[in-house]
Order: sequence, then structure tokens, then C-alpha cells
Amino acid sequence: MVVKTSQLSKIYHLDGVEVRALVEVNMEIKEGEFIAIMGPSGSGKSTLLNLLGCLDTASIGEYWLDGVKVDKTINLANIRNQKIGFVFQSFNLLSRCDALHNVELPMMYAGVTSKNRQRKATELLEQVGIGNRLHHLPNQLSGGEKQRVAIARALANDPPLILADEPTGNLDSISGQNIMEILQNLNNQGRTIAMVTHDPNLGERADRIIKLMDGRIVS
Repeated sequence: MVVKTSQLSKIYHLDGVEVRALVEVNMEIKEGEFIAIMGPSGSGKSTLLNLLGCLDTASIGEYWLDGVKVDKTINLANIRNQKIGFVFQSFNLLSRCDALHNVELPMMYAGVTSKNRQRKATELLEQVGIGNRLHHLPNQLSGGEKQRVAIARALANDPPLILADEPTGNLDSISGQNIMEILQNLNNQGRTIAMVTHDPNLGERADRIIKLMDGRIVS
């Protein structure tokens, strides 16, 4: 089991008011599954993604990621680097670094040697179809190409979980379809993917849809 949560809840206190952003979420994601997380604005999708991505910790409940219990006692940055690959709607590439260096960065933090970083980053960029753009800066790439770099970066440390947050949200329809095909191909190769999306057409391409409403799983 890659992901398991038990009674996972997130409570914020804003101006003395208790806001329950996520309420008693119980879910499992098996190795090799492609999950779509869906729901209206304010349903808790972003909060759940932040908890699954170890960008935040739960107020109540428990979360296991690849067999490791995630809580405030562990180094969340290390967990993110070793066990999670992120694909964001806004790409989150470093503007001063070329495609190759952007993909190398997670491996730098993991202590991979320069030679091995460069070799693997090159292979990953070729795998996502932009091996001819290794030394282009983000502002020299189209939106679809930027997202391909982001996907290659997400794969850099072979994480057990890929989290994709509206991965086609900033793309035209053709580029969006191409990105979905890449994600599905990765899933077919055994990658575990959890994707947040508001697009029902994209959700239907996942193995399973988890629907949220008012911070709770409703189906």
C-alpha cells in the first residue's frame, strides 16, 4: 500500500473560528493505481493534496506513505524528496535553470553524483519527449514542454507516489491531452499517481475517482 489514511482531519483556527478543511478521511491507494481526486471549490482537495504531499501535517488522524508514518516528528523535506514527485499546474520550474538542471535538482538534494544526475536527467527528458530541449530555459519552452520538464523532474528520484495538481490546467486542449497520455503511460509502467482535477473527462481516465464535499469523502 503506497498511501493509507485513518481519520485524517485538518482544522484551522481563523479569528477564533474553527474551520474543518478536511474531516475524518479514510483512504488507500495501492501500488500502481491512478487515482483522481475531485470535488467543487472548497471541498478540501488542496488540503488533502498538501497532506498527502507532506507539505503540511494533519491536526487529527494518521497517514502512512510507503510504509512510513508521517507526522510532526519526521523530516518532511526528506520525505518529499525521497518519496513524492510533484507535478503542479503552474509548473514551478526555476526560471534561471535550463530543463536539464531543473530535472537534476531533486537528485542534487539526494546526493546523487553530477555524472549520474546528468545521465538520468537526460534519459527522463528523452522519455517525456523533449530530449531536444535539454538546454532551453523555461521562458523558451511552451506550456506543454514546461509540464514535460516538470514530469521528468517528478520522476528524478524514483518516488513511490506522483502527485499531480491540475496538471493540464494551464494548457491548451491538445497539450493537455499529450500530458495526460504521458501520465497514463507512466501509470501503465507501474507508477502510482494521485491527480487533483476539476475536469470530469480527465477524471474518467483514472482507475478510480475519490470525490470530496465539505472536507469529506462522499464517494
